[in-house]
Amino acid sequence: METAKGWSFPLEVDDITGKIKTTTLENDIKQSIMILLHTQKGERLGHSDYGNDLNRFMFEPLQNSLKKNIQKEIESCIRKWEKR
Repeated sequence: METAKGWSFPLEVDDITGKIKTTTLENDIKQSIMILLHTQKGERLGHSDYGNDLNRFMFEPLQNSLKKNIQKEIESCIRKWEKR
């Protein structure tokens, strides 16, 4: 059985214990990646390099190169920001 490793997201307080709810390491990593993929570079004050540039692909024509470029962007930001 995996023990709790991080705060759950969104941040919640456990009604019974009054403590911040935690999650397993696996879920913590999943939540971290989801936050990363939903954050545009420049969106976080004081941490302007955090996030991704996926929006730049929004109106690009659907081609194999587009798929490869999106994949590269996702892999690059995960490698940079999610070390686990």
